[in-house]
Amino acid sequence: MRKYLPTRPIHVIPSGLDFSKLVLVPQQEARRQLGLPASKRLVLFVGDPAEIRKRHELAREVVSRLDPDLDAELVVAWRVAHDRIPLYMNACDALLFVSMYEGSPNVVKEALACNLPIVSVDVGDVAERLRGMTGCTLCPDSDPNRLATALAAVLRTNRRIDGRTAVLELDENVLAQRMIQVYRRALKDHHNQTVPHRAGDNLGEAHTDARR
Repeated sequence: MRKYLPTRPIHVIPSGLDFSKLVLVPQQEARRQLGLPASKRLVLFVGDPAEIRKRHELAREVVSRLDPDLDAELVVAWRVAHDRIPLYMNACDALLFVSMYEGSPNVVKEALACNLPIVSVDVGDVAERLRGMTGCTLCPDSDPNRLATALAAVLRTNRRIDGRTAVLELDENVLAQRMIQVYRRALKDHHNQTVPHRAGDNLGEAHTDARR
């Protein structure tokens, strides 16, 4: 959106994460709590399967193309309380993210905070989030074969990632402070532009009155 804005300071602050709610739980314990199979490889899809832009059918197609030896199953997290989503992320082996379009998808950031490997299409700011993240794969398009190959590699590796460290900067408390600083700078600039400039002692008086 930058190109549509006039030249001025621009600050992009993503939505933050509440790490107190993104608790790490051992995988088998998370599966027990959710009643999920203990031995299968579970692929997580988060969102409304009926929402076209989420492309649930593509996710199903990708999982259907996996080698049967992987014994993988697609788990859909929909119509569950939001505070249960981290439990699904702890229980599953990978997040499959195939939306048509997004901005800065929280589900990707939350999956990273739960150390869940991610296979995603290149949408929104996902490329930025996954840059340099070992154990995750960003696919350049939505080709189901390409996605299935990437997902199979992640599932065969069978290892959690160090995603939580990478998203610590998204702590909502840290981002709140960034937001406050933006407002403070804006108010300071507005103050400097609106205070009348008068010679001598009157200038100091004008600044003093404005601060009051």
